[in-house]
Amino acid sequence: MPSFPPPPPPAAELPEAHAQRVLAAHGLPPTLLPPGMTAAEVDEQGRFFVVYPAPVERLVGGYRVRFGPRIEGQLSAGRASGLRGVEARQGLWFGVQAISVADDQLIFAVGPARVRLPRAAFLRP
Repeated sequence: MPSFPPPPPPAAELPEAHAQRVLAAHGLPPTLLPPGMTAAEVDEQGRFFVVYPAPVERLVGGYRVRFGPRIEGQLSAGRASGLRGVEARQGLWFGVQAISVADDQLIFAVGPARVRLPRAAFLRP
């Protein structure tokens, strides 16, 4: 039986709803990204970008995480990798290269370190 790509999003779907749908389809928390994005796109290979009017910061598990204003990366099952535009701070700002799911935690690859944060912390702020 042939495999078909998923249907395109409805024409009227807002960027945030589109991003949440795509994240959930890849096993990531749909509210991983903060609200307020002005654009969100993903291609059939999982390459994506999200745009905010300005950087957005959240405090999660003792770390300040900055998103945007443009985030790019690659989605696969339970993982967002090759990230650009996501940083975490504990003292200094460090780029987040990947975010993956492990049970009830998200693992942030920050430089050589792996930071585990509770998945529940990414429910709507």
